Amino acid sequence: MRSETVAALEQAIQGYLQWMAGNGYARKTQQDHKRMLRYFRAFIDVYRYDWNDIFTRRTLNRFKR
Repeated sequence: MRSETVAALEQAIQGYLQWMAGNGYARKTQQDHKRMLRYFRAFIDVYRYDWNDIFTRRTLNRFKR
């Protein structure tokens, strides 16, 4: 399940980054988002979150710390 969650998150991240590029976001902004989203994906992988737990306030607060 965990690898499916990370794979789905990676796909969502790629889709978001493509959306940013297609909507004219500055390259620097895209790079900043990409870097932070990669950290987030690693955080989700290391702490073994399931898909339903990724975008909760609790998870996002833990990530910010």
